[in-house]
Amino acid sequence: MPKFWTLVWPSMAGGEAEVSGNTFGGVTQSPEELARVGSALGTIHYMSPEQALGQPLDARTDLFSFGVVLYEMTTGVLPFQGQTTAAFFDSLIHRAPEEPLRFNPATPPELERIVRKALEKEPPMRYQSAAEMRGDLLRLRRETEAGQGSPPASASRPAPDSKDRLRAMFATAATTVQPEPKAKLTPWLALGLAALAVLVVVVLYLKPPESPPTVISSLQITNDGASKRSLVTDGTRLYFSEHLSGHSVLRQVSTAGGETAPVQTSLASADIYDFFPGRSELLVRGMAEGSKTEWPVWVLAVPGGSLRPVGNILAHAAAWASDGQHIVYAQNSTLYVCNADGTDSHELITVQGIPLAPRFSPDGRRLRFTIRNTDQRTSSLWEVAFDGKDLRPVLPDWNKPAQEFGGSWTPHGEYFLFESTRDHSQNIWALREGGSLFRKAGTAPTPLTVGPLMFSDPTPSPDGKKLFVIGQQRRFDLIRLNGKSQFSIYVPGVSAGEADIMRNGEWMTYVAHPELTLWRSKPDGSSRTQLTYAPMQAHIPRFSPDGTQIAFMASRPGKPWKIFVMPAEGGAPHEVTAGDHNQGDPTWTSKGDSIVFAGMPWLEYGTTTGPNIHIVDLKTSQISDVPGSENLFSPRCSLDGRHIVALSADSTKLMLYDTEKKSWSQLAVSRFGFENWSHDGKYLYAEDYSDNTDDLVRVNVINGKLERLLTLKEVPRGFDPWEFWVGLAPDDSLLMMRDRSTQEIYSLDVRFP
Repeated sequence: MPKFWTLVWPSMAGGEAEVSGNTFGGVTQSPEELARVGSALGTIHYMSPEQALGQPLDARTDLFSFGVVLYEMTTGVLPFQGQTTAAFFDSLIHRAPEEPLRFNPATPPELERIVRKALEKEPPMRYQSAAEMRGDLLRLRRETEAGQGSPPASASRPAPDSKDRLRAMFATAATTVQPEPKAKLTPWLALGLAALAVLVVVVLYLKPPESPPTVISSLQITNDGASKRSLVTDGTRLYFSEHLSGHSVLRQVSTAGGETAPVQTSLASADIYDFFPGRSELLVRGMAEGSKTEWPVWVLAVPGGSLRPVGNILAHAAAWASDGQHIVYAQNSTLYVCNADGTDSHELITVQGIPLAPRFSPDGRRLRFTIRNTDQRTSSLWEVAFDGKDLRPVLPDWNKPAQEFGGSWTPHGEYFLFESTRDHSQNIWALREGGSLFRKAGTAPTPLTVGPLMFSDPTPSPDGKKLFVIGQQRRFDLIRLNGKSQFSIYVPGVSAGEADIMRNGEWMTYVAHPELTLWRSKPDGSSRTQLTYAPMQAHIPRFSPDGTQIAFMASRPGKPWKIFVMPAEGGAPHEVTAGDHNQGDPTWTSKGDSIVFAGMPWLEYGTTTGPNIHIVDLKTSQISDVPGSENLFSPRCSLDGRHIVALSADSTKLMLYDTEKKSWSQLAVSRFGFENWSHDGKYLYAEDYSDNTDDLVRVNVINGKLERLLTLKEVPRGFDPWEFWVGLAPDDSLLMMRDRSTQEIYSLDVRFP
């Protein structure tokens, strides 16, 4: 806002009037006063009721002020008056202005309607945008000019009526105004131009920047601590996903808080994409197998629970269009649009990266979504028109590297709310949408939350008065199960997981969560040493057979996941694989001179051609393929070097590779995760998470017999795949991560200016 301005316009007497500084109507205000939040600001005769009351302001406040100007131009008097300031405010807030026809019977009825609508005391009742008001004024101008004839030649003219004043207001700025007697047109034109000029100055210069959105209060809605995501609301209920008994299940809770309850559905595992309030229907995804990235899409009516598929489409993200008749969904790198029953599917746009979390603007004209660059590990917001044109980034160069995700519009589209990660903190931000003559669009987002919790899933209530979010404090115990109900904690007091213990039990390496840094310590937590540091993130560390080195997968900003090796006592990590694609699951060969690893095409929402399991020779850096490993992942080498076990792409088959015979055989069928060799090489331990099951199982390598050891349903687990990690201690007892996070839904009262 300029510190000083000067405005000059022709006066009624033919001279000039000058206004200097931050002065208008005889009131001078300092910059500090102009910026004061909650104060009644401006020249009182042109204030709106909400401005006088110190309430939040928007573009409709300026339209009210413009209505005052129109009223004054039409009648020659102000609509609200009073002998004192208090009397004026009483008139402004409680009394209706006199009808313009009382002052001038020639006032066009349409002009009176426009003025009265502009002066409605309740903002929802008056014009909602300058474009709407401009349209009515242009129509009135056309009707007025159509009835205008040539003025008769006369030495004198009558005083101008409302139509004359209206024509003067619409007169071109290039028209030369000649001095005339007071009864002629010039005084009214000068008054109109002066009022309009002052109004523009007030709007664009004197009006202080609107205060940013502010969280006024908060209320915790849930209190069960379970992992949650995918939050939507119909205004009275909140619907979301929770991780219970090894599966993602649908839950609901009142927006006022209370106990959570299940959402009735026949799906064994489900997650929420979107909610359409017009029919109270959830758009949900069903179960996908293993490493597959595209899921069936279903429509679930609530609270009734009737379920129907959206045709045969498969997707990893989906959303309702504003009309409820169409669905946009993401498959691989392409966004598609189809009818609500899945028919007439056609491509909308293909992007460079993976499109996620699509959301339509309330007017249905724009689609905003996240693009995840899996090679550079960035996540940014993009926008495209409903016809697939005009693709553009929403916040270019705002956060480097970009780490924005998801989001929702407020009900009328004034703000877009999204989550962003920076400085190891994840918070909710608000971006002011679209500006106008009377209101400037926001130039930068405003944070609504500032830790210490990690916030996600911003979900506005239908009336826009509340914002529901999920707040979490991530923490895990690294536990060792001694039996069905007995356990002990490794490195107590440390949030840890993904551990590997040396064969002699002397040292262990683990990943600290949620920082994803690599550490080494004694099993009791003593002699802790940090091995890697942010911004590098690490997963799945493995000691070499002689215990001198650690192999792990890691990623650095803007880089894909790769295989690294470092000294067990600490030092610089060394990348041992190359290429532009993600690689993981390192496992040492028996001699310790090579590492077996796999590609991770599911992180790129794609597939690979050819073998997916590879071996890197640490001496020569040469990489070779394991024959026949197409569509396999999660390799594990036996301690004697004779076998490699892996999972099929859908995780339903446990496959065994004989390194001497160079052939694969099927060992067992179910739905497996995180398989581990027993230390004698006779068994494979794994988690079986098939329908309604979450068990630790053991498979005999000789005959493939599957034995169920214990259920894991009662152990709290997270949503992230790495939080499902399962390992073995030197005595083959089970190691796993117990989720001790604080994760709840909160209701925020937010003031959106």
